[in-house]
Amino acid sequence: AFIPAARLDDLMVSYAAPRGGVGPHVDSYDVFLLQGEGRRRWRISRKYNPEVIGGAPLAVLRGFHHEEEWILNPGDMLYLPPHVAHEGVALEACTTWSIGFRAPNALELGSALLDRLDQTLHTSALPGRYADPGLKPAKNAGKIPQGMIDYAKTIAARLALSDSRIEAALGQTLSEPKAIVAFEPPSPALSRRAFAAAIRGRGLRLDRRTLFLHRGDNFYLNGEVMRCAGTDAVMLRRLSDQRLLPPAQQYSPKAHEMLHAWYVYGWLHPEAIV
Repeated sequence: AFIPAARLDDLMVSYAAPRGGVGPHVDSYDVFLLQGEGRRRWRISRKYNPEVIGGAPLAVLRGFHHEEEWILNPGDMLYLPPHVAHEGVALEACTTWSIGFRAPNALELGSALLDRLDQTLHTSALPGRYADPGLKPAKNAGKIPQGMIDYAKTIAARLALSDSRIEAALGQTLSEPKAIVAFEPPSPALSRRAFAAAIRGRGLRLDRRTLFLHRGDNFYLNGEVMRCAGTDAVMLRRLSDQRLLPPAQQYSPKAHEMLHAWYVYGWLHPEAIV
């Protein structure tokens, strides 16, 4: 937890038989490769030909020539910055833990923010409608009128975004689970009263798939945004930072209702022990 959760992307554990590997390739994010069982040889190159083998399920580099290499034993770790070509080959049956961290490029982040901001636009944010009283007969009917160009520029200038809207869009984007993630609601689910008794006695923890971030009194959970203040905000910040809450924690009625709803969605569980 010494690295902000907003930077964490995923954890993948891969198994390889002797001499196994996926071939030389490049990732566009920070990754830490932690060796589990067995040994694996890693070769890297910072300068490489980006041409890839056609038809492969992964973008495997065609002409890879390594600059450095290491053999990782169990417990060893290799850090790879974005866009460093690498190839791992198992020297014996082994597992490698790949811990990926987000390093979005400007286009990816800008596109994601625009998608989120588009969902928040409404008539009150952009009132008015285009009109052209006194419009003269057009000499070139296919030409876009200058008046419409000027109006579009005015609207674009009014789209200047506040810091709070940018923060909200970023929080929702970073906490949005990947499309392949599916939560498992409890069956049968505890009633609200039974759930309250359970978390008082056993505490609660976030589901391992849940993404929960905060900034001030704003909270972002699995793509949803909410605002809380006072003791509820203190409790939620602790849950976001530590991913669990101990038994005997005090909750307001509003917090109980909210936590129970998240439990029903499968986003958290009434058990503090991981």
